[in-house]
Amino acid sequence: DLLLLCSDGLTGELPDEELEAVLDEAQTAQDAVDALVEGALLVGAHDNVTAIVVRVLGDDDDADATS
Repeated sequence: DLLLLCSDGLTGELPDEELEAVLDEAQTAQDAVDALVEGALLVGAHDNVTAIVVRVLGDDDDADATS
């Protein structure tokens, strides 16, 4: 599972379907953040773009969180 916390600088620029696709395809939380911010900037973000993605893992998995 992934948790996305972001500013309207991201959600105001990218449609929900694109956000979902990026999160589904990203190998790591950092990859997701990088792709989301890059996507918003490429379409000419009109506001600050901030994103935090946290991958929720089970007890036996490695932690992967980034901002």
